[in-house]
Amino acid sequence: MYELYGRLQDGHEAIPSVEAKSVLQDLGYDVGNDRDAVTTGIQRFADTYNSQVGHASQGTSYELPVYAEIDEFFRLVETTDRDTINAQLTGPYAPLFRPLIGHRIHTGATESLRWTGVDSLIEDHIEARDSGAYDDLETSHWGGTHIESWKWQFKDYFQDVVTESFDLTALTADDVPAFLDAIEEPPEEFDAVSNVPAKMMGGQFHRLTWNDIVAYCRENPEEAARVLSDLYNEELSIVDRLHEFYEVFRHLTTREENDRSPGSLLRAATALLMYAYPQKHITFQYQRMDHFFQQYSTSDGLDSGFDARQYHEVSLACRELLDRIETRTGSASMIDVQTLIYIADDT
Repeated sequence: MYELYGRLQDGHEAIPSVEAKSVLQDLGYDVGNDRDAVTTGIQRFADTYNSQVGHASQGTSYELPVYAEIDEFFRLVETTDRDTINAQLTGPYAPLFRPLIGHRIHTGATESLRWTGVDSLIEDHIEARDSGAYDDLETSHWGGTHIESWKWQFKDYFQDVVTESFDLTALTADDVPAFLDAIEEPPEEFDAVSNVPAKMMGGQFHRLTWNDIVAYCRENPEEAARVLSDLYNEELSIVDRLHEFYEVFRHLTTREENDRSPGSLLRAATALLMYAYPQKHITFQYQRMDHFFQQYSTSDGLDSGFDARQYHEVSLACRELLDRIETRTGSASMIDVQTLIYIADDT
């Protein structure tokens, strides 16, 4: 009835359709199952839409009222399948369809992603974690020998010390150097290793990106305070936060002397998020996650590069794995999921 009412207003009021709800959830808006909440979400989205796009059809032969235009946008995003997107990647409509790449994890079907064959991996991971096999290189476990316990130690340090020392959603320019020092070089009295964000970046070129991010933040503390505060603000859409992070730092990956994948920026941003919100976010490591999703889910793979919408889908899927681990052991975080995916790729 709410949707019908909205449509009867000829596009002059928000239309709380099923498509609108789904897309808003994909974009990180908390709309729940309540139609009033969906309507509010559309109105919030309309503010962003108007500031970024404007009234796109205004003055054209096919002009629509703004909420009708937004409704068409929701329908396009929600109903366009992968084959249609691929067919439109060149030609006059490419600018419209290219942003839809990776909007959802590709399952090749309309049903939600499902995990397959992960239960035995979860049991092996829990046994290794709880037995101390992740503490040294001598004790073998399901994936061979890995030292992984430093990630949990840093999580505890970040939660107990960093979050108590800084208001992460309201960092100031004066906070930035101290914050970077705190996450790169924890004081010796705390049981936490140094340079954890760099370690989470993985390979050499990814680490160089992290080093460049840190250098840029130190040289531009006011801008860094703004983008980091927004990144940590869970009241904002995760897609918007990641896009802002990308816009601020993308020049670091496109310089001629060290051209790197923009995906390294996504890894950096999500590494920062995972330790601040270990129940919600996971460090996105494309190659390992792509292999894992292909092998253990109904997904046919992930897209590379910086794709904030895809990250949102990945994090939601990983929360299901987190729930499964927590159900078995009573205590878990995204550190468990990240470690599971990391080691499974080596087995």
